[in-house]
Amino acid sequence: MDEEKNNLDLLIIKWFKNLIFNTNDNTILLLNISHGFKQNLQKKLKENFAITNYHIIAIERLHQYNSFTNVICMIENRDKKNIAIFNEISRGKRFLYIPSNHSFYQNIDSFFNPNALQSSQDIKINNNERYKYYLEKIKPYDLLEYSKNDLISFIKYRIKNLGILLDIHFTLDLLVNNTTYKNQPSSTYHALFENDINLLDSRRILTSRLATILYRLATFEINANTTKIGRYFHDTSGNRSKVFSPKGDDVMLPDLNNKSFKAYDLNVNESELAIRKEIATKLKSLNILDLDIELISEVTGLSIENVKKSTF
Repeated sequence: MDEEKNNLDLLIIKWFKNLIFNTNDNTILLLNISHGFKQNLQKKLKENFAITNYHIIAIERLHQYNSFTNVICMIENRDKKNIAIFNEISRGKRFLYIPSNHSFYQNIDSFFNPNALQSSQDIKINNNERYKYYLEKIKPYDLLEYSKNDLISFIKYRIKNLGILLDIHFTLDLLVNNTTYKNQPSSTYHALFENDINLLDSRRILTSRLATILYRLATFEINANTTKIGRYFHDTSGNRSKVFSPKGDDVMLPDLNNKSFKAYDLNVNESELAIRKEIATKLKSLNILDLDIELISEVTGLSIENVKKSTF
């Protein structure tokens, strides 16, 4: 936790250093504070910088600043459900979020006075750890390459951060909408997610319900429909979801009563396999004397059994 705090401190300092050179590139500083903080922040900025290339605004006005890069955005009304941020993230913007309990709010000067900026070191955050610091859109399929623990951590962090913008129960209801998680008590959601993550980790089987959760969290499209999500995972994995039976497929998910479920088998790319089989069939139809089943298998990367099925 100390490392995360130190990294966030450095990222905040880097943001203000980039402010001087006007190079923040769509990264918006997101503050979770009361309205009274704005005046203090403006005062400190004027004392430390001889520049005016920044804008301090409420999140509700963010859509008015599409052409500006140095934006400090405030969540002033914590009770309000702020959909604005989701729209901006879907357009490619990212937010460096500073929690309300961070020392930045009590000691602003230490983050952007000249000495801090001059002595600060550059910092690079690994892609699979950016969720700890940024609210930003990422590719859902990239999450499938995370380790088990990283994926669990991502889900917990992202749900927690979404709770800043939307009521947490409202967020969870949207996340599980139109999935079999929906009929379960909300207190068990994390355990259910982890069960499906275990299946993904151990068998490379991605349940459709977990795919839905990952897509909505990664893209911030909390209302994304399952048809769109299914199309995305079909296109990226090359597979259609199919029904798995706990008995027939030796898959156990006790917290969902061992019922059959839909999932993607990531161990094989069905679209690629179909193309390979089609190539094998065409090669066989050429009737080339030296082109036997073994050679077709070598050329296409198919097993001899698959070549036989494709050509006879």
